[in-house]
Amino acid sequence: MTLILFIILFIILTILPFLISIQELIARKDIKPLYINMDYYKDPEYFSYAFKEMMESKISDISNELSNKNEIKLSKKETIEIYPSLTIPQKTVFKNLLYIKNDLRSERKVVFKKEIYVKGDVDIGINNVLRAVFCSGKLNIRKKTRLVRWAHSEKKITIDERASLGINISCSKKIEIGKKCQFISLYGKPILNKKGETKNCHPYDLSLVHNKKDNEYGRWFIIDKYLKVFAFITKKDDNKDSRSKIAKKRSENFVINNNTTKIPPNTTIKGDFITKNDLIIGSGCTIISDFKSYRGIKIGKNVKISGNVFAEDDIKISENCSINGNIFSQSSVIINDGFSLGSPEYLKSIIGKKRVILNNNFSVFGYIHTEGKGEIN
Repeated sequence: MTLILFIILFIILTILPFLISIQELIARKDIKPLYINMDYYKDPEYFSYAFKEMMESKISDISNELSNKNEIKLSKKETIEIYPSLTIPQKTVFKNLLYIKNDLRSERKVVFKKEIYVKGDVDIGINNVLRAVFCSGKLNIRKKTRLVRWAHSEKKITIDERASLGINISCSKKIEIGKKCQFISLYGKPILNKKGETKNCHPYDLSLVHNKKDNEYGRWFIIDKYLKVFAFITKKDDNKDSRSKIAKKRSENFVINNNTTKIPPNTTIKGDFITKNDLIIGSGCTIISDFKSYRGIKIGKNVKISGNVFAEDDIKISENCSINGNIFSQSSVIINDGFSLGSPEYLKSIIGKKRVILNNNFSVFGYIHTEGKGEIN
C-alpha cells in the first residue's frame, strides 16, 4: 500500500509543473499577442525644459535681491552669475552657473565648467569647452568646440565643422551641422548638414496601416526557411487556400540565393516581411511595409520606403533614398548623399547601436541616436 501511494505521489509531483502548460495547450486562453501601446514615446526635449523650469523657479525665488553673484540650491548649493548680456574674452574660465537675460557671446578658448541659461541668442567661439547650455534664442557653436553634456535651443542651432557634441543636442526647430562633427544624440525639425536643403519625405502611405486596423490579427506566411511575409486577411478569407495563394503571390517579389534575399530593381512591395538572410533592395524600389533582417540590409539608390526598417547587422542606405519610418540597427547605420527621413507631420528615428554615419545633403525630421560613435562626413 505504501509503495502504491509513493508511486501515485511521484506521478502527481512529476505532472504538476506541466499542468499549466497543458491547460494552456488545450484551452488556448493566451493565444492573442500582448497589447503594446504605441502612443508612448521618449521626449528628447524633456530634460532641457525641466532645466528651464528649474532655473526660472530658482531665479524668481531670489529676484528681490539679485546681484552679479547669488547662491541657489540645486542638488547642492551653487553659485550663479547673472548678467543682462555678456561678451567673454578669449581664454576665460567660468566656474559658476551663468544666467544671461539677453545675448551671450564668447571668443576663442573659453571654458564653461557649469551650465548656462540664456534667454536670448548664444554665439560660442572657436575651441570652447562647454558643459551644457539652454538657449531661448538661436544657438551658434563654432568649429572645434567640445560640448561635454547637452545643448538646447528653442529657435535654431548652427554648428560648424569638427565640433564634439556631447551626449545630446536638441532643438525645437532646425539644426544645421557641419562636417566632421561627432555626436551621440540629435533631435531637430529637421536636422540638416550645414547649407543643406530641407526636404520633406515622400507622403506616408497609410493604406497598410488602414488594413491593419480593419483586421484584429494577422499571420506570418512562410515562403521558405529564410523568409516570412506578413499579410493581413479577413476572417472570411482565413483558410489554407487563401493563405497559400497570398504566400505564393508575395514570394514572387523576392529572389533568394544562398544567404541573400534580393528585391529586384523597381519592384513595389506591400506587406510586412522578415528575412534571416542579408537583404538587398534594388534601386528604384517602393516598399510599403515594415521589414526586418536578422543580418544586414543594403538599400539601393532612389528607394522609397513607407515603414520601419530593422536589422541585426549594418544598414547601408545608398544615394537619394527617402524613408518615412524608423530605422534601427543593432550594429551601424550608414547613410549616403541625398537622404530624407520623416516630415513635419511624421517625426521618425534613426538608431544605430554601434555607429551612425551621415553623408552630404541629408534631411532628418526627428531623432538620431547611437551608443557608440555618430559622425557627419
